[in-house]
Amino acid sequence: MLYARGEACLNARRVVSVVGTRRCTRYGQDLIHSFVHRLKELCPEMLVVSGLAYGVDIWAHRECLANETPTVGVLAHGLDDLYPRAHRETANRMVAEGGALLTEFMTHTTADKINFVRRNRIVAGMSDAVVLVESADRSPPASQDIVSPVALRATTPAMFLLFPALSAPPTVRVATI
Repeated sequence: MLYARGEACLNARRVVSVVGTRRCTRYGQDLIHSFVHRLKELCPEMLVVSGLAYGVDIWAHRECLANETPTVGVLAHGLDDLYPRAHRETANRMVAEGGALLTEFMTHTTADKINFVRRNRIVAGMSDAVVLVESADRSPPASQDIVSPVALRATTPAMFLLFPALSAPPTVRVATI
């Protein structure tokens, strides 16, 4: 069971997850900006999903808002709170502008470390494609879980079908399984 706040259409024509490190570099920010802008041109009926965490997640959500693209934040706690609190304004805008907040956790569930790993399977599972923008060399297990070989195997074909006109800059590595 999932709990939701907001009116996002979870059955959008294409659902794309944008994930990565909590320490997003300028390069990652520029990549997210270009990706979301170009993706909206190619597939205007899309929904972007991420975890509303620091780094890549929040940049993806904010870029979607700037491009009037619905975005969903999958939370690692109940809907009665928001972690991190610094993202409250972005979360409120997401809900007000056609996006949503989703969670499998009941009210009063705190943002425990294991919940982020559990949250990641929902982010990957509801997506046609998972886009890993940046990943630290020594990412914590919570970050690695979302781009596991199973998630990549499930989403890689959709990425090629969905983004035939996009090319990755030379510094972006694409994993093939």
